Amino acid sequence: SSVFPPAVFSRIHCGTASLEPHLAGHSAKRPSFRSFSVACLAVCANVRRFSRAALKRRFNQVRSIRDLAGIAMAVEAKENASFEPPDRSQSGGEAEVAKCGALRCQKDSYLQTLHSRVTSCVPSREKKEKGQVWEVCLQDTVLFPEGGGQPCDLGTVGGANVLRVVNIDGDAVHFVDAPLEVGSEELRPEELQRLEQRTNEAIWEGHPVTPRWIAQDSEEVEKIRCRGLPEGVVGPLRVLEFEGIDTNLCCGTHVKSTAHLSRVKLLHTERVRDRGKTHVRLHFAAGDRVLRFLDVVWQRQLQLNSLLAVAPDGHIAAVEALLTTKKEQTKEVKSLLEEVVDFTAQRLKQRAAEGEKVLDVHREKGDMDLMKMFAAAMDGLDVLLLTTCGGPDAGTFMLSGPPDLVAELGPKVGAILEGRGGGKGRYQGKAEKISNRPEALDMLRKSLADRASAP
Repeated sequence: SSVFPPAVFSRIHCGTASLEPHLAGHSAKRPSFRSFSVACLAVCANVRRFSRAALKRRFNQVRSIRDLAGIAMAVEAKENASFEPPDRSQSGGEAEVAKCGALRCQKDSYLQTLHSRVTSCVPSREKKEKGQVWEVCLQDTVLFPEGGGQPCDLGTVGGANVLRVVNIDGDAVHFVDAPLEVGSEELRPEELQRLEQRTNEAIWEGHPVTPRWIAQDSEEVEKIRCRGLPEGVVGPLRVLEFEGIDTNLCCGTHVKSTAHLSRVKLLHTERVRDRGKTHVRLHFAAGDRVLRFLDVVWQRQLQLNSLLAVAPDGHIAAVEALLTTKKEQTKEVKSLLEEVVDFTAQRLKQRAAEGEKVLDVHREKGDMDLMKMFAAAMDGLDVLLLTTCGGPDAGTFMLSGPPDLVAELGPKVGAILEGRGGGKGRYQGKAEKISNRPEALDMLRKSLADRASAP
């Protein structure tokens, strides 16, 4: 018992019924080491995951009680860390949607996570939240909706933050900050880690991978896992056996042993739609690709070390600091631009007051948002404003002013600037010759003069 893990020793010590068939013909008090080894391995085979064939190969390597203990410890480690598929019995596709009063959080107040399907996702009915918040209903939930004087729970659903949970007509409606796809359901990060660990254990154990062929009308076909045979399949069916793991129908090429895969790294999951159903696609790297992937990540880390001037464990904090600084600077730049627009608008209004009917603003640095700010500052005045950014060649332009004039003269401005545009009330677009701005202004002034002189 001193060299065996307690959990495994207790099974060997107490599992008399399992040991008796293997101790037949030996003294119950002092069985031979070989008989005791067979008995121990038989119990291990009943613990979990190890097939008897795999244990038989291991038995040939047993030379001492400590060798046997090593196998027992591997059994215990496998039992403690093995991946078990999550219980999704509460989230079946046709299961009834739980109503407030019978939610999972009301049945088990200590439950913090739950697999549940998204049954609906629509934009928030609050006008101020349109495009920023979505109302999501789930098949069931561990997040309590506000009610009875108790505030709602907060958390995450499919990676989206839950801002509040409200009881609306008996449904627990989750207000989240990102849209979710109806029918979606994903693996949790901890499940993905356990799956990766169990997959690599199966690789290191070296399970044989053997193909064989059976007739299409064989009764075994119904018992073998398969997504369905493609049309036009004739002749025997190829069965692939992963000893101690799985048996399925597959026509592809495979390794002869799981050990030949070397290692697997699970990367991320992705939602995909296929034939009206939502599935989760698992991305991974295997074999030498894991090392190549690691090399790419390592080289990128070295570059980040240099760019951020911090060690890897400081990357996140450094990037967060940069993003905070950028956000603050963006707000400051926006404030300064508003001051520039206000100052420029005052000068433009002064020119309009002096009788000018065609005004212009040009900035080498700027975008469509800046041009909209200039146009908005001049709204209500009976003048045309041509705003341009960039140049001398490519850039953007906007003509604003009285809608009827903009609709008539906007396309002409675009033609002169060798660009195209559109819009109602404001004609905007991209141009290839911003340097032709003087010609466009001359055209606008002449057009207004012709209108004024017309009888």
